[in-house]
Amino acid sequence: MREVLRRNGVSLPSDVARTNDPLAVLEFASGHKDLVIPVGDALIAVEVEAVQLAGPRLYAVEFMAAVRESGKRLAIVSNNGSEAVQANLERVTASVSVEVVIGRAYRRPDLMKPHVSQCSGHLEIFA
Repeated sequence: MREVLRRNGVSLPSDVARTNDPLAVLEFASGHKDLVIPVGDALIAVEVEAVQLAGPRLYAVEFMAAVRESGKRLAIVSNNGSEAVQANLERVTASVSVEVVIGRAYRRPDLMKPHVSQCSGHLEIFA
């Protein structure tokens, strides 16, 4: 992500150059409107790749199954890209348990959680 910015002539402040938080880099990129998409795409690619390295969260699949068995609806809201969330659900074969996946708003790092507008189109199904 930082390399995308540097290749496009953006000088990184020291906190962005040193951070281990990719969302902080994405938020910084939002100040460079023409680079939000390539930086965001780089983050999505890394997130999807990381899914293959990560194990499932302890009891996450069991929790989702219990929610569904109780008759409740289940949604996931994440600051990760929805592509990565879907890839992880498919990896743990839990996608059938989740009705809605709301990932980080593409091209809009300013709408990351807890910004409610990224969920507004889906909230009515859980009312």
